[in-house]
Amino acid sequence: MTAGSLPPLIYHPCYSELALPANHRYPIGKYRSLYQQLLALGVPESGFLQPAPVTAAALSTLHDP
Repeated sequence: MTAGSLPPLIYHPCYSELALPANHRYPIGKYRSLYQQLLALGVPESGFLQPAPVTAAALSTLHDP
């Protein structure tokens, strides 16, 4: 499997690092599990993009307090 044959895959480890209770309705661990499964299926790490942190200036154009 090559990275060029897939749509862009976005992953950042912080997606699975939220401190939620084990019985929380949002299964946060699914992102890490999916990432690991895709790696095991042969998707290269280079096939994943890791987003950069958003700046306060960029956020201010999107959200109105």
